[in-house]
Amino acid sequence: MVTTGGGIPATGRSTRTGSTLRSTLIGAVLATTAVAVAWPADGVAQRTVVSGRVSGSDNTPIADATVRLVQRDDTTRFRTVGTDGLGHFAFYGVAPGAYVLTLERIGYAPREEPVTVNDRDVAFDLTLATMAVALPRITVEAERG
Repeated sequence: MVTTGGGIPATGRSTRTGSTLRSTLIGAVLATTAVAVAWPADGVAQRTVVSGRVSGSDNTPIADATVRLVQRDDTTRFRTVGTDGLGHFAFYGVAPGAYVLTLERIGYAPREEPVTVNDRDVAFDLTLATMAVALPRITVEAERG
């Protein structure tokens, strides 16, 4: 059996070289992928971005906060991201609907914000209030062996 450089069987009497055949196949895969991404499977024509910045009361960015976007009518459907070093977060490809945005970070009071997603991106600038958190006592025991 004759194969191209990529291990794809060469069939018929094609005069294409291995690299041309590979380029054609890669182009077809990319075109199919682009169509699949551009047209969501559930038929929703427009998807939006819900993004924002989380900071403390002194406007210092809060890194590593947990941000959750929960569907209001089905709380089992949610997405979770963390804030980056500058306190930014983003949820891409959000379908239209009603959501609740929850934010949590140790040392800060949790916060919830209602979100309605239509056909436009939604952006937040959120502040978390500091809150002392008493952690449970931990006892560590070790044996020297």
